[in-house]
Amino acid sequence: MTPHAVQPQFQGGPLGPVITREFEHAPSLDQSRASDEMKLLVKLATALQHYGAPAHRLERACTAVSQKMGLEAHFFSTPTAVFASFGNLENQRTYLLRVVSGDIHLERISQIDWVIQELMTDKLMCRDALTSLDELLSAPERFGQLLTTFTFGIASGTACRFMGGGIPEILVATVIGLIIGCLALVGAKNPAMGNVMMPLSAIIASSLGALGATNIDGFVAYPATVAGLIVLVPGLSFTTAMVELSTGHLASGTGRLAKALSMFLLMAFGIALGSQVSWNIPISLNMASAALPPWTEWCALGIATPAFAILFRAQPKDWIWVILAGPIAFYSARFGGQVMGPELGSFIASFTLGTVANLFARFLKRPAAIMMEPGIIFLVPGTMGLKSISALLADDPLLGIDSAFSMVLVAIALVIGILFANVVVPPRRSL
Repeated sequence: MTPHAVQPQFQGGPLGPVITREFEHAPSLDQSRASDEMKLLVKLATALQHYGAPAHRLERACTAVSQKMGLEAHFFSTPTAVFASFGNLENQRTYLLRVVSGDIHLERISQIDWVIQELMTDKLMCRDALTSLDELLSAPERFGQLLTTFTFGIASGTACRFMGGGIPEILVATVIGLIIGCLALVGAKNPAMGNVMMPLSAIIASSLGALGATNIDGFVAYPATVAGLIVLVPGLSFTTAMVELSTGHLASGTGRLAKALSMFLLMAFGIALGSQVSWNIPISLNMASAALPPWTEWCALGIATPAFAILFRAQPKDWIWVILAGPIAFYSARFGGQVMGPELGSFIASFTLGTVANLFARFLKRPAAIMMEPGIIFLVPGTMGLKSISALLADDPLLGIDSAFSMVLVAIALVIGILFANVVVPPRRSL
């Protein structure tokens, strides 16, 4: 007899509403044990989604745990929802979890990875794992709001140095980053403010950049403006979308790609509007700042990596690996650029970083994301995308199309390098 569905039930989860549809004929197994196992897998999927795990890692991790439990399960992840189905086709129970993908949280990902590994080695039972997940989901943030806001400014200032900015541009970029950090705090508490944060931040950044160009001799607005926005530029989201598309996760990859493009458009519109209201001063895309000595680049790299460790919310014990990932990515990209050109050289950089991150995961039994995510931020083509759209808005289609092509080429090179690294040195871990 074909089972038919009864009335759907709506339940609240720790990270959002859960919609379940139960069937009259439930699987013939211990219902109490099955309930705990399904609850654990649902909570695991929502936690990974909330803390920034991409679709291929989330689905692989949850599938591995379900197989270990002997539970037939299927998972489907998008940037705004997760589906989890349990049981065979005739007696399936499906959960729809509306969870918006959050920023990468390396400490939480590391803790979730620990729970997964303890489950896989039978050192942790299902109910104990549920308790552990509840504790880490409710744990307070390690870094306070003041420190996080300060690191916004540090990240912007150091990024300006990498973009060739001089002392005045670095100072203005740092101020812009601090202001955006304050806006991020307000936006986290006020949803209406959060919805307009992208264009508002771009308006403020371009206005301050234009103000600097008006009052400071030799000041170049473009590096200060873009570096001030560097934490918001969706280069990492764009690259993650390309990875998901290349691994067959088309729905998640397409959704993430659309979000990244919309963020580029909002920021470019804000830059154009800000430059117009600031005495109609255009943001030149081709001017160069006064060159600084090479040793300042080393100093900027040494300062930037701890700042990104805080922004990615890594545990203090993992800081050494985050700090090591920055120079590996940066200097392998420079070497690759000299050998293959600035676009294709990204392949060498991402392959090197991916190999090192996978070796780290294999031998230290930690998530490869601890090194991969902070390192890849030095390689992602976010500034190219912003430059492309800004050029199109400035009625310079040739520069806009050239920058867009370069962005896509760099993203593809990064993705292929990561995929090759996973073949040469398989990480043997889900996260």
